[in-house]
Amino acid sequence: MTISKAQRASVFAMFDGKCAYCGQPLPERWHVDHLEPVERDLKVVRGERSWKLVSGAPLRPERDVPSNYMPSCPPCNIDKHAMSLEAWRVKLQRTCKVLADNYPTYRHALRFGLAVETGVQVVFHFERVSGTAAHSHSARANNTSGDCALAD
Repeated sequence: MTISKAQRASVFAMFDGKCAYCGQPLPERWHVDHLEPVERDLKVVRGERSWKLVSGAPLRPERDVPSNYMPSCPPCNIDKHAMSLEAWRVKLQRTCKVLADNYPTYRHALRFGLAVETGVQVVFHFERVSGTAAHSHSARANNTSGDCALAD
């Protein structure tokens, strides 16, 4: 994907220099994400002692269009990777359950009131700004433990 400086500036301005997903100010090295993933053919390349994944040709090149671009901070783009928006929403919604199941430190934080599970549904910044916070039924149905927040 190659975009011009003018396109990049246009994407940056979409949400006033904020990440379309989390709403945080975009850092200097921000990403242009595809809202609907382009998905790439991944190839495993084996060396003498290791292997690596190499990104190949896009599987959905028709999605590499400016109307599908979103400004993203690197953590959001990396976490979303090739997921659809709704699949990512479901993954994020399960964060507290994953933390509770796998991290004793998180369970201690809950026990001592240092963290609180709020049950808040995941709404992305671009949805709040545009007023299109339409949550899918599947995202709501898969929310088993709610969102989490640090206690004050």
